[in-house]
Amino acid sequence: MGEECEKNNEIIYAKDANEMLYPASLTKVMTAIVAIKNANMDDILVASENVKITEYGATVTGLKKGDTMTLN
Repeated sequence: MGEECEKNNEIIYAKDANEMLYPASLTKVMTAIVAIKNANMDDILVASENVKITEYGATVTGLKKGDTMTLN
């Protein structure tokens, strides 16, 4: 049965298949890869007002505008 379903691209079970989900983890990983490839790990970064996240259910780091850090 499994091989037949694979050949026909038939879905035999789905849970919440139409639920809209945001690719947050993928976005974080891609941002990290781009930053690591294109930036100096010792550069000083300054958080802008964009660090304020108000989206329901978001995991936040507690950064505030003006906080500084290195990419490392």
